Amino acid sequence: PPAKQFSTASVEQAYQWLFQRTPVEEEMLVARRFIEQALEADNSEFGAWEQFCQALLATNEFAFVD
Repeated sequence: PPAKQFSTASVEQAYQWLFQRTPVEEEMLVARRFIEQALEADNSEFGAWEQFCQALLATNEFAFVD
């Protein structure tokens, strides 16, 4: 996605790659808030999308097999 905007399709693609599913409505809302806040802050060495992906990689759902 363009680095300076939110993209529903990009969030869905990240969930597909990492969890083999689409995000539920609440996860999409959290993703939107997270990315938009990170874009506003814009004071990190990592961009909003990089931070979002790192957060997904740190989830229990990614780390552990159910």
